[in-house]
Amino acid sequence: MSLSGAFAVTAGLLLFAAGGLLVSSPLAQDKIDAYISLDSLRSTGEDWNVVFQDIEADRGRVTLQHDNWLMCFLHWRTLDSAKRDLSVEYVQHHLLNFWGPDMPFELTGTSGSVTVAGHDAYFVDGTIYEGAIKTRFVVWNCDQTGRQFTSDCNINKSLGTADDRLDLQYAITRTICCHDGCESKPNEELPQPYSAPEWQVSFQVPSEWRTSVYEDKKWFPEGPSQKSASLWTLLTNSQKHVELCWNESRQDVSAGLMTEMLDGLLIDTTAPGDSSGIVAYALDSVYVSDGRPMTEGSFQMLETAQGERYIDKYRFIASLGQAEERTFLLLAGLVDMTDVWGRQVNLTPSQETLAAFFENTVVPSVRVF
Repeated sequence: MSLSGAFAVTAGLLLFAAGGLLVSSPLAQDKIDAYISLDSLRSTGEDWNVVFQDIEADRGRVTLQHDNWLMCFLHWRTLDSAKRDLSVEYVQHHLLNFWGPDMPFELTGTSGSVTVAGHDAYFVDGTIYEGAIKTRFVVWNCDQTGRQFTSDCNINKSLGTADDRLDLQYAITRTICCHDGCESKPNEELPQPYSAPEWQVSFQVPSEWRTSVYEDKKWFPEGPSQKSASLWTLLTNSQKHVELCWNESRQDVSAGLMTEMLDGLLIDTTAPGDSSGIVAYALDSVYVSDGRPMTEGSFQMLETAQGERYIDKYRFIASLGQAEERTFLLLAGLVDMTDVWGRQVNLTPSQETLAAFFENTVVPSVRVF
């Protein structure tokens, strides 16, 4: 279930994991490892799940899925007399009350002080939903612009999101500039600048993350402004999908054979029970790279969770290869979201992000390519 479907759950931060056939026995892992190195995929800290496997000597299929959830907010509000005396206790109260009663945060006891844009700042950590979500609020006052800023950092641990995604949000916070004359230091992990001169705000994020305005008519009836607004930074690669399938074949690899094998991935949506899988695909281009047919396009994924069905759109790259008189189809996809919490956002993964995922993460982990 994608963010677009899962964030319909109250107004909260909890994302329910998609259902699937999880394969965890050592024997099953050993059979899969002959084709895909799960250790290699998981070496970055990402928690890949095997949602389907059917392996025989002459044919087989392995389906992998990874969900990676975070929300990185930056809020600013007019600085008035009630906000001037910052302390850990102030930030604790701020965290517990900012999102209202629908977000029953609990404090972890971790707190401290840092410097952001030359300002003294305080932070506190919290959790919600029995530890599923880890949160840190970092708060500072900018006297130059008369604003109080809150860096609101979140990850979902229940989906296996690595702690370094939270560390990256702390790093983003340290690059924030909130007034004229402020300069942030370069950070190789944060190559993509975000700048809004009209709001006197800038910072840096990873190349796969995308920042947009957090629209809320209740909070901002007249829209965002220099004195009051919120931004949120989300992932363009929050859900990752990998398919490896093969069969005995003495045919030469070709675009026609690729289409035939892609057709074999489609599931029967009329079958009884909770169905999850690819239900349709469309090809944008077919080409040859290093002697292998390649294709790029999109597919629709049907997912069923808690009795409800969702259709998620993905962008993908696929390739054919041959070894030991078998033909292999490798597909790698990233979710393509345009809606989160009922708000329109553009989280379509860039071609560079998709290509890097295929070439740098997936292909090196597949032993038969």
